[in-house]
Amino acid sequence: MIHSSIDIDSGTGFGTQNNILTIQKTGGAGIITDTEEGMVAWNGINADVLTGGEVVSGVGKTRTYTFAELNITDASQILFEWNPAEVGTGQLTEVYALKMSIYKNDGDGTADYEDSLLAPVTHPATINNGVGGNGFDYLLDSAGVLSLNTWL
Repeated sequence: MIHSSIDIDSGTGFGTQNNILTIQKTGGAGIITDTEEGMVAWNGINADVLTGGEVVSGVGKTRTYTFAELNITDASQILFEWNPAEVGTGQLTEVYALKMSIYKNDGDGTADYEDSLLAPVTHPATINNGVGGNGFDYLLDSAGVLSLNTWL
């Protein structure tokens, strides 16, 4: 399973990470009940498929990667950084769902391996939730690492 370490990392902002998915609701400061959702998937041949009204496309924003591009040789190297951009104090965030899908490049566009969060995770408000501010790590637990390494 994917789990959150709840570690607060120093964020690095756009352009310094391999962004897989960027979602953003525009049009104001937002309210506590705002939700954003999005997905990026591989079509199995030659392109990403983006789903969700808040997905931001463009260079460095949203795309799939191969393990070779990311120099991943073991599942324990996989880490997802949740870097919310909720400006202001007292802005906690909750991740309701996070799913990792891995595709073979076989042309069928069907995920061949999947793992996900077991339950939603609420992240504490920090003093620097802005772009380039604090972020939160998600990684595979030991069972997930073993399962993915066995599949690979």
